[in-house]
Amino acid sequence: MSSVLRPLASLLTVAALVWSIAIGWRIWTTPVRYQTISWRTNAQGQTEREEAFVFRSFREISGLGVAPLLVPIALAGLAFAAAVRRYAIVVATSVLMFLLFMFVTGFSIGGAYNAPGVLLFVALVVSIVDRSKFG
Repeated sequence: MSSVLRPLASLLTVAALVWSIAIGWRIWTTPVRYQTISWRTNAQGQTEREEAFVFRSFREISGLGVAPLLVPIALAGLAFAAAVRRYAIVVATSVLMFLLFMFVTGFSIGGAYNAPGVLLFVALVVSIVDRSKFG
């Protein structure tokens, strides 16, 4: 059983890291469609509604630049490095911080990180079981 658990946590964390990199790139480059609605008064004093569709990428609208996309990559990378070295407490800390990031950014980009969040959580459980059973 130990021979299965030891590489499993590392495998799960590297999968989460690769997913975080891929989804970060996707979010950074994919344009998002916004609908804008405005009201204006014409020369006759009538109010007119104007609608427009705008396409903007995350890089154009992010006030923090690329930083929000680097946070999950850094946390998944830390979890991977800790899993390779079998540091369960560091894995736990990075996974909990990753899950907190997902919660805080849940209404914007956090939902894209659900899959790596689950992978990291499972890696945490595996890491704790491995550490407790096999020293």
